[in-house]
Amino acid sequence: MRSKDYLLTGRLISCFGDSLYSIAIMWYVFEKTKDPLITGIASSVLMLPMVLSVFAGPLIDHFNRKKLMLGTQIIQMLLMATITVLFLLNLMPLPLLIFSFFVIGMLEIFEGNAEHALAPMIMSEDELIKFNSVVVTGNLIISSVAKAICVFIILSLGIESIYIINFITFVFACLMFVKVKYKHSEQGSFSKQQYKHSILEGITYFKQYGLIWLAIPAMIANFTGAMSQAILPAFTFEKGGELAYGYFLTASVIFGAFGSLITPKLKNIDINLQITVAPIFSGLFIFSSVLFENYFDSMLFYGLSALPLVIMNIGTSTYIQTHVDNKVLSRVGTILSAICTAVMPIGALLGGWLGRIFNPDISIYITSLGFFFLGILFLSRRMRGKPVIAIQKTPHIS
Repeated sequence: MRSKDYLLTGRLISCFGDSLYSIAIMWYVFEKTKDPLITGIASSVLMLPMVLSVFAGPLIDHFNRKKLMLGTQIIQMLLMATITVLFLLNLMPLPLLIFSFFVIGMLEIFEGNAEHALAPMIMSEDELIKFNSVVVTGNLIISSVAKAICVFIILSLGIESIYIINFITFVFACLMFVKVKYKHSEQGSFSKQQYKHSILEGITYFKQYGLIWLAIPAMIANFTGAMSQAILPAFTFEKGGELAYGYFLTASVIFGAFGSLITPKLKNIDINLQITVAPIFSGLFIFSSVLFENYFDSMLFYGLSALPLVIMNIGTSTYIQTHVDNKVLSRVGTILSAICTAVMPIGALLGGWLGRIFNPDISIYITSLGFFFLGILFLSRRMRGKPVIAIQKTPHIS
């Protein structure tokens, strides 16, 4: 096996545990409280690390990406084991569990971005789009299985079983990541002054690459998306009972997997066209998932909403990986992520509050409007002859 194969295998193994974990914790919080606001708070804490990811970029670009990837996986593995023990001893209060979401999320920021920045260094540009497509397709297929059985595992074996499974997947992922061959270029010591300079340099590159026109509108869409994510357990519970949450997510994963499979076939379609059309269709499907009262119709349209977004996300991610200088890729990527997700914790809290005061449908409708707004904004920019995203591979940095 080649390094890219080990990286891919490790990512897919880790994905199974992560998928179970991400679904289980939100379902568990809602099941324990039946309170959309508490679920919104938990979702907000889960999203907060993405906002802080900008501070991780300089460290990932400076230090050995393979060691960072391995180290964070090992720490997460130990945390999963610790939380399992606390559950078995009945020593895991809900506030402490919710705080653990933040800690694990911060570790995933380092692991995920290190892996993202490592990929272009061990494979060619042609291999990269296929790699990203396989990663997304594999993740979605694995996620569909994980999400379909998640609630059943919790009901029969308890929430601690999810953490045990996650611990095991991290062990196997580490064994795969160890095999990745990557030559790190030493950059000397890393001082506080250098850290500040590194962040400022990343911001300068981010501006020069012109990604702000992609980030700010995406932030608006993500704000409304966070509202629906926080309220989804309550929304699906009203549609079809306690098992509906897993089925709705499985539907989105199945359609998302189909989207990832066809993405390589769409590589010749202008990325700006993909970015413009995708949110409009997703907004339409999300709106329809609330509008249709029938349980299966609602689930179908909710699943369809993932298809155009997956195509857009794969295309955009690959475009950025292949056009941004690798030495600043982590910094540029984390800045983009931080801006796009800056208001998501607030959106999650607002979604939970609206779900408690009014009706879960309100937050889902607002999400669809957010995606419509994003698409219309991109469309208006293109009608004025301006691209949504156009990166020069070698921007001038003064």
